[in-house]
Amino acid sequence: MRDPRRRLYYRMKRRLLNLLTAVSLLLGVGTVALWGLSVWRRDVLSRHTSGHSWLMSNQPAGLYLAVSTTDDPQPPEPWQWATAPANGPSNDTLARFPSVAGIRAGQFHSGGARGRTYKGSMGRSVVSATTRFVRVPHWFLLTACLPLPVVAVWLRRRRRLRTSAGLCWRCGYDLRATPGRCPECGTAATVSTTA
Repeated sequence: MRDPRRRLYYRMKRRLLNLLTAVSLLLGVGTVALWGLSVWRRDVLSRHTSGHSWLMSNQPAGLYLAVSTTDDPQPPEPWQWATAPANGPSNDTLARFPSVAGIRAGQFHSGGARGRTYKGSMGRSVVSATTRFVRVPHWFLLTACLPLPVVAVWLRRRRRLRTSAGLCWRCGYDLRATPGRCPECGTAATVSTTA
């Protein structure tokens, strides 16, 4: 007889794997959708507070995330959404940063000495800004989201093939002699015995 705590452990492990697989699959589908949209347009989601700016941009080169620390005298603003054509001017500031597998990350300073203002993103006047950023290609995000759904499909297929062949779905032991329970691991068998 199997320990109820062990059974609970396996049940919770399976539920957690299912939840993580579903989240990974949703992130993968969202990445494909963003990748498709980046062909036609560039989307920007940003928020400005009194000292920081957050920016997320979907570009043809990938997903761009940035946090800027600013000397900004203006009051905070809510989240803003902007769209531009994908073939517009690109940010060549990022080209000087090294790329590893298409991923670029770094920090740059814009603006001048204290007291000098310039026009930042969304037309705001900013005194100076230090920006930390990362740009990740869409294919990299998709590759990171794929392994869990692929493993889940493989495990489900392996279980189905083992069950149809008259084997224990957990350990693969031949259950033709003992169709009720696996003598190797103790798992209750659900086999379709075909002689």
